[in-house]
Amino acid sequence: MDKNYYVETIQKTATAEEQQIVDIALLSVWGIGCPNCAAHCYVEPIQKTATTEEQQIVDMALFSVWGMGCPNCAARVRNNLLSLNGVVNVEVVHTTGTAGVAFNPNLVKVEMLIDAVASAGNDGRHVYGARLLRREVLL
Repeated sequence: MDKNYYVETIQKTATAEEQQIVDIALLSVWGIGCPNCAAHCYVEPIQKTATTEEQQIVDMALFSVWGMGCPNCAARVRNNLLSLNGVVNVEVVHTTGTAGVAFNPNLVKVEMLIDAVASAGNDGRHVYGARLLRREVLL
């Protein structure tokens, strides 16, 4: 038995606000934007020179990080981790959802690193989280 279906096509011109929402959603799907970020959401990466004390003992940790949708998110997470005393270097990649952290375990603990990732989203629009994947003790 054949069934006939009727689909009505409606044409509509999107408002500027509607188009912005669609653009942000598409950028997020393509991995080059974040639904919580907008053009005004640029994050300047901070620079840090580790102190002699921070560099005395260095361990490496690899974290899975969720909630990042664009390079600004990665910069926000990186900046928050680097602001901790004891963190020597940080590399965050939003496309893989990972963060590599070089840190002095006598000055900062893994739990503090995880908390720093979570608190990077304290602006009310971003929510980040992290889980330790691997830790290496360097001699």
